[in-house]
Amino acid sequence: MKENSESSQQPKAENVKITIDDQIQSMKKKFSQYNVKDQKPVVACNYRVPDNLRKGHEDVYTPRVVSIGPIHHGEPQLQTMERSKWMFLGWYLERSLVSFDDMVRVGIDFEEDARMSYLEEFNNISSREFSEMIILDFIFLIEFLFKFATHDEQTIPFEDTIIIDILSDTVLLENQLPQKLVTNLFHLLYMEHNLGDLILKYFRNTGIAKPLNASPDDWSSATDMLDFLLTCHVGKIEDTTHGEIQRTWLGRTRSATELREAGVKFSKVVDAAFLLDVKFVNGVLKMPVIQISIFLEAKFQSMIACEQSRHNKPKRVTGYIYLLHKLIRTPKDVALLSNCGIIEHPIHDYEQVLRLFNNVTEEVRINTRECYFWGLYMKMDAYTKNSYHHWKGSWFKWKRMLRDDYFSSPWSIISFIAAFILLVLTIIQTAYTIKQK
Repeated sequence: MKENSESSQQPKAENVKITIDDQIQSMKKKFSQYNVKDQKPVVACNYRVPDNLRKGHEDVYTPRVVSIGPIHHGEPQLQTMERSKWMFLGWYLERSLVSFDDMVRVGIDFEEDARMSYLEEFNNISSREFSEMIILDFIFLIEFLFKFATHDEQTIPFEDTIIIDILSDTVLLENQLPQKLVTNLFHLLYMEHNLGDLILKYFRNTGIAKPLNASPDDWSSATDMLDFLLTCHVGKIEDTTHGEIQRTWLGRTRSATELREAGVKFSKVVDAAFLLDVKFVNGVLKMPVIQISIFLEAKFQSMIACEQSRHNKPKRVTGYIYLLHKLIRTPKDVALLSNCGIIEHPIHDYEQVLRLFNNVTEEVRINTRECYFWGLYMKMDAYTKNSYHHWKGSWFKWKRMLRDDYFSSPWSIISFIAAFILLVLTIIQTAYTIKQK
């Protein structure tokens, strides 16, 4: 019935007869519109968070204070910062060698390339508004980066809570400007070429990331700033030691506590270059330090969204988060990894840290047969099934039970020692009495 009603609503479209000449002219017009030979091709990219991640978590992936780019442009809750962007533009013009008129012309010249960089067409944004948005959002972003890269953030006239929200908003997937657009505008409007170095300093000084081995040159191969942040965490690793695609599914994997009870030890990797520097050697799982910060949850969720939204991108951060999801299931797992120095957090609340990791890993989908750490799981599984290692793990379990249940405080230890001494003295006294008789 629905199909019939829809077709009955469009009788004129179906009955209109067109001539061959009309069809030729119509297709030629479209061909000339979308196939301009002199135009440099622009690769469109998906900047939308997948529905499975966004559903029920809209606030996580939606900017709180500022929109950058067309996806959230014009939303009512972000209009206060739209007015503030003109203040950032004023800071730029105070020291710029580019005139106001030339700056506006640059925005107009790059409008078409900017539109073609997104899969969506954004027909609701006029040409005038789009070119204005390009300039305002770009200059706001760069000026904000400069403030933190040069340790001049105290001159930003916002409250700390607003600044923290802006920091988080700059790495949201749906708040990105394409790398090529940002690079070209940076060269034209700032007349500088060290944009990659500027962004790395921003990441370091804000605490968003500590890119020990990342290079400013990696910016040129990134899709956007979030993709660059992803590279800072996982590098350009081509090695597939852990990530080789397998034909079997992973069975049930053990948590950190269960692995320890099965004989596995844990050790932190000091100054690890990347998140993926995870190794299992001689019964020891070595992992980089995870520093709990105000940006951790938003940062990981954004990087996962970036990987999940782009089908050709390796799911390396997703694989790392999947590993954490398997290791950290209870507060005891958090405590174990914290005592080993792998998790560093100032709050010392294992329940809260567990909730944080649960929020990050919720709704994350991964094909375990293509998981980067598949080989790591297999090595640990084989190790824990060894009878000798299992015996060592059982001994650890009993020691832990004694410590937690009977020797959890100094007073219980003192009581045990006193009781033991009393028992020994009683035995000696009994033996002496018997001997006297």
